[in-house]
Amino acid sequence: MDHVDRLLEKSQWDLFWLPGDVRIVDRPELLFVACDRPYNYLNMVFRSLASDQELPLLIEEVSRAHRTVTSSWKVSIANRSTALEQALTAGGYEPGHMHYGRALNLQDHTPLATSDIWETKTISTTEEMKDTFRVHELAFGKQVKMTDADIEQNLRHCTGPNVRVKRAIAYHRQTGEPASSGGITFFEDLKFGFFWGGGTAPQWRGRGAYRAVVAHRVELARQWGCTHVGLYARDNTSDPIMERIGFSRHGPMTMWERSPLTISP
Repeated sequence: MDHVDRLLEKSQWDLFWLPGDVRIVDRPELLFVACDRPYNYLNMVFRSLASDQELPLLIEEVSRAHRTVTSSWKVSIANRSTALEQALTAGGYEPGHMHYGRALNLQDHTPLATSDIWETKTISTTEEMKDTFRVHELAFGKQVKMTDADIEQNLRHCTGPNVRVKRAIAYHRQTGEPASSGGITFFEDLKFGFFWGGGTAPQWRGRGAYRAVVAHRVELARQWGCTHVGLYARDNTSDPIMERIGFSRHGPMTMWERSPLTISP
């Protein structure tokens, strides 16, 4: 496992950003979260480093905690093995989309060139936060159910002098429409910025909006003092885009998923 793979892996273990209703189980061999709300990032296994003999018991433990929701299990280069994949299959999990680690070394990288048709901003207002969720809905084809209180909580989480999370958004200068957005989480001890939630509304794809959001987040990472930025890029969607932008490819990560075992009352 190379240096970037270690940065990506360790960045997934710092769960400071989770809301208060999420339960965290954190032991050397297992790190997972569980929540009654049916969102995959709130019901996910982030680390599993058990022996082959221990795996069935760990999978059973997670399945009990995730019995009423879809359960997600990150299988990366750090824990990928035939034994784990066989145990997950026996536990009712199926492999989902393949991702690859992608990264930029900011110590030897020149700023990304972007089109001047885009105005990129670091989100700082309620309306900008609402715009980023609108972009997310269009980009991924899924409705995001956010109350006004949820919007304000997300805004507080990424504004202020000591935050570790920021969001960027690109607006078309002529129309003012929000076109692309994405977040970045800073890990000071790793000098690393992790990219997440990047997406572009279908009508604006292929015109440089996502590249502008990437460039904006890279500059945020430079200001923070990061030496690297990276993400898990989905094969055949964001992975080829990151390759064109200049991100180096690293180890694979597959998200295994299991449907709810029981129906929530």
